[in-house]
Amino acid sequence: TQLDLIPTPIVSFGDFAAQYPDGEVLSQDTGLGLAYGRNPYAFYDSSPQPFLFNGDLDDRYPAMERVVGVIVGDANKAYPFSVIQEVRVVNDEIAGVPVVVMWGADDTASALSAPSISEGDAIGTGIGFERTLNGQVLTFTSVGVDVFEDEETKTTWNLLGKAISGPLAGEELVPLVQTNELWFAWAAFNSGSPVYTG
Repeated sequence: TQLDLIPTPIVSFGDFAAQYPDGEVLSQDTGLGLAYGRNPYAFYDSSPQPFLFNGDLDDRYPAMERVVGVIVGDANKAYPFSVIQEVRVVNDEIAGVPVVVMWGADDTASALSAPSISEGDAIGTGIGFERTLNGQVLTFTSVGVDVFEDEETKTTWNLLGKAISGPLAGEELVPLVQTNELWFAWAAFNSGSPVYTG
């Protein structure tokens, strides 16, 4: 039995709040006395090797490299943060499905670096979407910080896949099933996964 997978990108709270001003936030008042703003694994993502992991490491990338792992049907592909950060937007195809991975929000904090999550290292955000909207395949370019434009309609889009101006204003791209995780974990669960190399 396979549970239904849903998109789980990591975005900054500022981006979330701007896009979803009425969005709900989980309460920290759980009655359990846990400090949700604290990182129980301080400096985990800066360690040379992952601890609490006994599997074989895929040496194509450093174990602690972050990736956007995208799943389309039975196919998948990893997009390393270090690669997509350089190009800001990737127009690609997975299993015949046109996809786009957008990069931005350079200030998104890591939950795995500093003891206090709010002081975590800035790691950025990568988010994947379907490039087909209303039957038309769109091709995206980066035109500014967290701002993108499709070549076909000259519509301007934000990092969370919403058209903010132009002919398609108000439309939203469909997010792909995806995760943001460390390379060793993605590779462990997706052995031999193809990787976008630029």
